[in-house]
Amino acid sequence: SSVPATTQALEATHALASALCSVAEVYLTDACDEPDAEAKCEAAAGEALALIAPLPAESRIAEPFVTAASLRLSQERGEEACALLADALAILRAADESSPPSYDLRLSAAKLLMEVGQPNEAAEVLQGLRLEHDDQLEAWYLLACAAMQAGDAGLALEEARSALAFAASDACPPEEREWMAQLEELVQEAAEAAGEEA
Repeated sequence: SSVPATTQALEATHALASALCSVAEVYLTDACDEPDAEAKCEAAAGEALALIAPLPAESRIAEPFVTAASLRLSQERGEEACALLADALAILRAADESSPPSYDLRLSAAKLLMEVGQPNEAAEVLQGLRLEHDDQLEAWYLLACAAMQAGDAGLALEEARSALAFAASDACPPEEREWMAQLEELVQEAAEAAGEEA
């Protein structure tokens, strides 16, 4: 194969770090009741970060930072989570538009940013997702939520109304319609906050 060794090594490092993140995620969620779940999660997340940390900035992936931030938030270590999310955000901002990080990873990052009280940064990530995946209502709903959290009820109302109109249209995938009730609620909330009629 004509792939340079360094590229192969980098891809292998990314793959291993991603696999470790997947292990950490399992201990954070489905297997959180297992004995030593937190220690095992800590070990996997720590190893993933250790693999990525020595790489030059442009060769890093965001996943280990997002996973570690999620763990830190579950441990109520908010400041550390914020620092990790700042690193993740820098990587997401610098990502090549032709091969952006996965939808799920960016969605997770946005949710965590909202959780640590950074709705503007979350909205930036969600805006990108909205533009790329215009049939995914979760990103749209979260974008309206982030606008609400940032104190921009007008923008929240506009986004939630647009999302609701899409949800009611034929273009909306049937499985996405489960977001309609939450969107209707958000439209009401945003309208009240903006002093408008829903």
